[in-house]
Amino acid sequence: LASVVSGKYEYPTGLEYDTSSNLLYVTLSTEHSIGVFSQNLQLKEKFSPNVYFPQDIKVTPDEIFVLDFNNPCLHVISKQTRTTIRSIIPRGITLPLETAAFFCLDRQGNIVISDPQNNNIQIYSSTGLLLHTLSQKGHSIGEVYVPSGVYVTHNDDIIVASQNSNYPIQIF
Repeated sequence: LASVVSGKYEYPTGLEYDTSSNLLYVTLSTEHSIGVFSQNLQLKEKFSPNVYFPQDIKVTPDEIFVLDFNNPCLHVISKQTRTTIRSIIPRGITLPLETAAFFCLDRQGNIVISDPQNNNIQIYSSTGLLLHTLSQKGHSIGEVYVPSGVYVTHNDDIIVASQNSNYPIQIF
């Protein structure tokens, strides 16, 4: 174990390492804030971007995307000013969720969200327009059950982790 975070941080849920700044961004859900940590896990900054319950986070060179667990919203925050630029309200996502939802961004800037309530993966444009829904509920190949983790590869394949008892990790 190289480093640990000391102090009381309740319910950190999402994290993203920003290679351009060598900083770790962590959603501190019950504190309604984002923590920014150095490589050795020292708290550099904590800010509250008007997000009620930040669930997951992704960082681009100019923006920070934060999924709000209790509101049907993905907040886009300026990396420089730490203020909300816009909020994207994905259509079809059922929030608040009983289980965690996670998201990622593809190379085109589309938003890929795991939706455990509806047992599918939804792909939205950067403006919140539903482009495509992947999968359906089930335990067979190509089906997901309570999907959680989602990741887009450099080839635009979508890897999904779910509670599908037969095929818990699949590539779409």
